[in-house]
Amino acid sequence: MYELSGASVPFAFDVHAMIYATDAPKLENDFHNYFAGRRLNLVNLRKEFFHVSLDEIEAFAKERNLTFRLTKLAEARQYRETLALRAKAQGQTPPVSGQPIAGNA
Repeated sequence: MYELSGASVPFAFDVHAMIYATDAPKLENDFHNYFAGRRLNLVNLRKEFFHVSLDEIEAFAKERNLTFRLTKLAEARQYRETLALRAKAQGQTPPVSGQPIAGNA
């Protein structure tokens, strides 16, 4: 996760789910196959980003009887600070910290 939060993305990643598996490479492959039609980049398959919701990931894990922990509340510190700065610059009230962030994985 820390390696992925480098310069190629605008904000550091937050962990929303921990899914436990005895064979993580197989689980990753299963995930990729299951959500293949939801891939963001259809040209470079090494870019492993998918447009899926946390609810869909939760359903995927439950369907496979996987042990997992899920949170829909992300720290997203830099993202939240950015929203607050934008709101302040526009004379608006900043969003409340600690509220879930709408979006997809």
